[in-house]
Amino acid sequence: MAPCIAQNGDFLRTLAYCLNTRCADISASKLEAYWAQQATGDKTVSVEWTYGAALANVTAPPKRTDTTGDMLNYTALIADADYQYHLVFSIVLISIGVATPVFFSVLGYVPFISRATDKIKPYLIYPSFLRGYNIRPLPYLLGNAPTMGQGLCIAMFIILNIILGAVSYKNFPYSHPWAFTKSAELLAYVGYRTGHISFALLPLTVLFSSCINILLWITDWPFSTFLVLHRWVARLCALHAVVHCITLFAAYVSLGTYYTDSILWFRRTSYEVFLILHIFFAAFVIIGCWYHVYFWKPFSGVYELWIYMVCAVWFFDRLFRVLRVAQNGVRQANVIELSDEIVRLDISGVRWLSTPGYHAYIYFPTLQPLRPWQNHPFSITNTALLHKAFTSEQASSHSGDVEMSQKIPQVVISQSVAGPYRGNITCDVLKCDRVLLIAGGIGITGILSWTRAHVNVKLAWSLKESSRPLLKDLEPALSEIADKVISVGERLDVTALLEHEVEAGWKAIGVVVCGPPGLCDSTRSAVVSVGKASEAVFELEVDAFSWNLSLGQGRDSSSAGKYWR
Repeated sequence: MAPCIAQNGDFLRTLAYCLNTRCADISASKLEAYWAQQATGDKTVSVEWTYGAALANVTAPPKRTDTTGDMLNYTALIADADYQYHLVFSIVLISIGVATPVFFSVLGYVPFISRATDKIKPYLIYPSFLRGYNIRPLPYLLGNAPTMGQGLCIAMFIILNIILGAVSYKNFPYSHPWAFTKSAELLAYVGYRTGHISFALLPLTVLFSSCINILLWITDWPFSTFLVLHRWVARLCALHAVVHCITLFAAYVSLGTYYTDSILWFRRTSYEVFLILHIFFAAFVIIGCWYHVYFWKPFSGVYELWIYMVCAVWFFDRLFRVLRVAQNGVRQANVIELSDEIVRLDISGVRWLSTPGYHAYIYFPTLQPLRPWQNHPFSITNTALLHKAFTSEQASSHSGDVEMSQKIPQVVISQSVAGPYRGNITCDVLKCDRVLLIAGGIGITGILSWTRAHVNVKLAWSLKESSRPLLKDLEPALSEIADKVISVGERLDVTALLEHEVEAGWKAIGVVVCGPPGLCDSTRSAVVSVGKASEAVFELEVDAFSWNLSLGQGRDSSSAGKYWR
């Protein structure tokens, strides 16, 4: 078929005119190079005319549009719909991926919709997709189960990927230009479509994992949800790439022309190795995609756009991280040991607004000179309430279990702070009549910022006997909370706490939990069960830091704390 194409004047004129009009911003030398290698679909078969000669033979702009099924015996126009056919499917996918969080966030502000949503939350939003497992990892190292709301969103996106990857294929009624059989032709179309979709999902994959994700600021979805979506979009991206390879391999083999790690246990065992490999393989994939396109269709003006997009998202994410670290500079931190498991870091001179739902990252370059990028997440709160005699603003944390306040420094280390970054959504919880704050162990550091954010709060905190020094250190802040339950050495009965709030007559109850995975999952289950059995409306926020992969499984370190004075 290629020798026939090489001498078909109508085909060559049509192709030359299409390149001239669709690729006007590409130099003539690049178009000539493309023409020499790709015009016939076979690099070993040269065309009769050069690109310039074929274009010179187009004496007048074509008037007739090419129609599938017609014999091409005229110089034809290529319809926009045909030219952008595969691109449409990719644009639909990436548009829905971005628009879905925005749509459901806006929907929550429609009065009658928001009331209906309040009723279905205990049934379709809050429950775990697999009962009892969300923050806690699944058995046999299978990762973490999404919530029901996250699962429905993921299922919708998977179904959409299947549909858009499988519909609207049709064979030509005549022999395929590259001599495919009917079955091989269909395989080739599937391969090209899935390859294009895989490229389109790359920017979405990087966007959802970014701390500078613009969707965090314009929607009411938390960072943890976007990280769940990031993992599933990445899996779909890889799956499309696998289908792309298999189908095109099978198609070209029929011609005889084919030249014959986000694993949970690994993340938890060696997070730093995982992180470096994760970045390395991501860069490897992007660079590989670039060369894949370059050697196939250099400077096509279509496929490179997706690579430019993913590079732009990644570049700006890293740039803003560096700028935020530079903004605060290198500061000295005083380290005080509160117990065998808890240390406190006091960092002065960092001034941010004290708003719940935000977190920051702290770097310790002097502790790990060969790994200056290593950082740890910290909650943000105002600690003027911890000791009224102090007015300077400070940040503090714990490594493993982290806490902050002010005592005589014993060790001084250098550190840098990056932030603040949005993690949890606060507006829905703060609109409630009553806010119940549930903390487990060091999880109190993620809860303290909420105690002054609402006029009607109740704190329930359980901690181990060995954590009493932490309780003593926080006494100034806890004394300001009128309604509180502090349990040392005993677990909280979360269901009883929720039922007590319902019996008290509160109609809208906000629940914020921060603590070990077991406490977070049991609180989610309790909110679901009590919400189904009562008329009260619940707003649940889980501040678990489960997305922080450096936290070890089974450790009481689900949140780090950063305080202000």
